[in-house]
Amino acid sequence: MTVSTLAQSINQINRTINIQSGLSDLQYQLTSGKVTQHYGGLNLNETLYSIRARDILSGIETYEQNITLGEIKMDISLRSIEEAIEQTEGLIGTMINELQQGEIDIAHVSDYAASLRERIESIINVKNDNQFLFAGANGGEQPYNDHGSLDTFTSLQLQQWIDGTIDTDQLISNYSSVNDSTVGFSAPLASDASGRVFVRASETDDIDYTILADQAGFKEVLVSLSVLENLTVLDKVSLDAEDNPLTTVTAPGADSSEQQDNFFNFFNTMISDLESSVGELRDSAKKIQLAQLNIANIKKQHEGDRVLQENIVGDIEDADMTDVAVRVNALQVQLEASFSVMASLQQVSLVNYLN
Repeated sequence: MTVSTLAQSINQINRTINIQSGLSDLQYQLTSGKVTQHYGGLNLNETLYSIRARDILSGIETYEQNITLGEIKMDISLRSIEEAIEQTEGLIGTMINELQQGEIDIAHVSDYAASLRERIESIINVKNDNQFLFAGANGGEQPYNDHGSLDTFTSLQLQQWIDGTIDTDQLISNYSSVNDSTVGFSAPLASDASGRVFVRASETDDIDYTILADQAGFKEVLVSLSVLENLTVLDKVSLDAEDNPLTTVTAPGADSSEQQDNFFNFFNTMISDLESSVGELRDSAKKIQLAQLNIANIKKQHEGDRVLQENIVGDIEDADMTDVAVRVNALQVQLEASFSVMASLQQVSLVNYLN
């Protein structure tokens, strides 16, 4: 082989290597769908745009994860409040029915209140992922504990009412103003130090969905249920002619008429208090529903932003598969031709040349 044919062979070998390298890159693009494995395969502007778009996508993913967790907690909280409303309305209906019948079955009302109280306490202490949902920022601390102080308080108030130490208005005022600690709420709640809970939904949106266990709705229900449960301190509403006033415990009053007046004043107020608590719980439900609506709007915005950024990344990083397939075919043809030329050069010799 002459110097001339050697140079041609070297050039052809280099050309073949370049073709094989380009074919390898294209085959990667066919397999992965991406233009290149590394940012080094992109120009500077493409690299900067792609990195920024991916950073934005990472932030969106974090916010979407926050939203998902927040949606779960809001949903559980809302369903719990709605159940508390439904259960309380059931008690109200029972009490109104007792009034309409003209005779109050104290034992029945007390048993109903005791059963409902257990359920309401469970609702107040509802958890998600080991966090109490109505405890505010102190989610690790149970917001309500029935340590007996509420029953002690309401029993004392009822006994003083029966004895005539306090009148009906004072009874109502006393149990309506009982403090959070006596009811059984946690120290952070009782001291207004529980903090609030938010969903970090975007860089500029912190959605507050705080509903605290000691809010008026839950608190009024708990206190009312304790009063009604302990109402069995009464044997009956008022004395009948055949009753022994020394052994029969009734509502306070000099005679049966006054006893009935005092009791039904008290009983109707209890119904009103429970209806008020339902109203407070409905307001809490509306607050969560509004937070859910805000979250849904932000979530929809994130979905649009994510599509936009994914398109930016795709436009920069994704290979045009149709174009790649055409280029692969072209390079394969070039590679076959290159191999053919190399084979021809290897057969060239001085003798062949002279001939």
